[in-house]
Amino acid sequence: MKKRQNFQIKLIEGTNITVKEFFELQFKAFGTWPLQRIDYKKNRLEMHNAFYHTGQSVTFRKIKSFCKKLNIPFEVGYTGWAFSEGVFVNLK
Repeated sequence: MKKRQNFQIKLIEGTNITVKEFFELQFKAFGTWPLQRIDYKKNRLEMHNAFYHTGQSVTFRKIKSFCKKLNIPFEVGYTGWAFSEGVFVNLK
């Protein structure tokens, strides 16, 4: 049986921020979360635009700006699951 990885204690590459802390900071900044998932094979966090019926939105531009403010290195690219451009953050 495979052992599940605890993503919350993983660190974001180039920082001392855990994934759990990053999620909390996102919620404080946006009031919600972008679409996101962890790709365990590539060991990275993938984030995409999110628009909610409450009028809240987390755009691609907001995600990039948020990562820049925290000095988090990121890449931009496409994934098959979201069919849109996303922000990728590598994990340690």
